[in-house]
Amino acid sequence: MNLGRTAVVAVAAGAALVVAAWVVTGFRTGPGTTPSDGRAALLPELAARGDSVDRIEVERGGRRMVLARSGDGWVSADQAEYPVDPQKVVEILAKLARLQRGEPMTALPARHGELGLAWPDEQGDATLVRILAGGDVLSEIVLGQTRFAPPTTFARRLGEDQTWRCPAEVALDANAIILMSPVLLDLPAAPIALIEVERRLGAVVPNETTGMGGTSGTDGTDAGAASVVIDDEASTIPPAAAARPATIALLRDEDDATWRVEGLGGGLDDPDRSAELQRIVPELFGRLEFEAIRWTVDPPETPEVVLRAQIGDRAVAIELLPEERTAATAGALESGWPQPSAGRWFRVVVGDPQPGLGAVALTLDTNARLDAAGRRTAGREFRMAPWRAARLIRALGG
Repeated sequence: MNLGRTAVVAVAAGAALVVAAWVVTGFRTGPGTTPSDGRAALLPELAARGDSVDRIEVERGGRRMVLARSGDGWVSADQAEYPVDPQKVVEILAKLARLQRGEPMTALPARHGELGLAWPDEQGDATLVRILAGGDVLSEIVLGQTRFAPPTTFARRLGEDQTWRCPAEVALDANAIILMSPVLLDLPAAPIALIEVERRLGAVVPNETTGMGGTSGTDGTDAGAASVVIDDEASTIPPAAAARPATIALLRDEDDATWRVEGLGGGLDDPDRSAELQRIVPELFGRLEFEAIRWTVDPPETPEVVLRAQIGDRAVAIELLPEERTAATAGALESGWPQPSAGRWFRVVVGDPQPGLGAVALTLDTNARLDAAGRRTAGREFRMAPWRAARLIRALGG
């Protein structure tokens, strides 16, 4: 029996029961009233039927977020069905269910905009929240301006002209990322034995020597691939015919705490760039974050940079995709290595354990983290923050 996985499943099951209990009891406040002071609920149907909600749609400023129930949890339907924190979803529903009809404000549609309650709203001040259960619309509400002292939200039911000053602060953003854990890899103590960073400058063709793939020039010859090797001992790396350095080696020093760089050239001798390379490449595998998600296209796009780490008896690859060519970035392209302007999309591939390689055995916790990362990333692509993508490309000589 895998005790680590059993423990993870048990904890997840316990959390699901807690969330389920909150869904059932957390925002039931009685038939149309709240128990605190008897004010009428703005959304009495939600207070009574919150446990049946299976879809939430939020629109604001041209952006749209769709959350959907999936089994015992919730996913972002418009972000490649990536899981979101179910507790945060319940908190949203609880806040909406507890909104009270406080002080009545204007009932004139022409003045809705003054409170951020006009809909449709070209200014991006209003937020429309639509709550569904079993395919039927349960509640539709427009949220407007908020105040912090005292906590206040201006709101109205969609289709009704009367607006209300509700004694609670409820601000929603149409961005599902803030409801997720933005961390894909969280392996601060993992025994990384080897990292290869391969830069592909053209269409990928098989490379029998390295097994990592090469590049094909316009005349059909192998233009080579630029590779970075991070290891605890020197490795033999086949030379490449690319104009830029074919190989950069980052070797772990004897103290096992720092890296040293060998084989630099072609402009990478700069100590600052060398130090940046030593720092940011290993930290990508220690903690890898994202800011957007999409489904992987079929067939998958050829990556421009591949970072492949050997962690114990498992391999993990981060595949950085080419920068999207848009009118805004077309003028900044430089010989296939444009500076990132809006982040970079990437994929993560987590390999299965390969026993018998003489590798360091991984702990149950590290294996569980890798298994979870493999499930979360399968069939999806993620966008790296612009600042982090820019640092990586610069360190590799972009």
